[in-house]
Amino acid sequence: MKFISAIVVILCLCMATKRHDATRPVEEGMTLIEEMCSQTKHKELCVDSLTSDPNSYPADKTGLALVALRFASSNASDISESIKVMFNDSTLSKPMVQEALLDCLDEYLDASQQLDDSIAALTVKAYGDLEKWVNIAMTDVRTCGTELGSERPPLLTERNDVFIKLCEIALTISKIAQGEKN
Repeated sequence: MKFISAIVVILCLCMATKRHDATRPVEEGMTLIEEMCSQTKHKELCVDSLTSDPNSYPADKTGLALVALRFASSNASDISESIKVMFNDSTLSKPMVQEALLDCLDEYLDASQQLDDSIAALTVKAYGDLEKWVNIAMTDVRTCGTELGSERPPLLTERNDVFIKLCEIALTISKIAQGEKN
């Protein structure tokens, strides 16, 4: 009986050690995320977006840059879908607004493509191209905000702002990753 009790105690200790080791990548990943995000202008949004993606654990700096770019690209795609829904909103049925929404849809589709190109650039460490394409994506979305003028839906204005911030986060993290010894 003592032998079985000893085995159970040893097994419990082994499992506790393995469980502790399993949480280590998440803890280390969170530390890196906090460190990287503290260098951005939008720390809270940065932490929220990076921690929402399981690929952030355990990612290195380049991996976190990739997650940030993918998150911004996904955000652009989501906003494109929201704009398509806005076409059916009767409060936005003025021809000028509809035309501006159509232009915004084009701008977001272009921004999404620019971010996809940025992701490809990151994989080959073409940081100059990455920066250029992310900046073009932000310019596209700023153009969308300008085209709608005072007629722009508040939801779209907020989403444009968040998109710009996500791009700024991705740029900052990419610049940090660029300095990483590879």
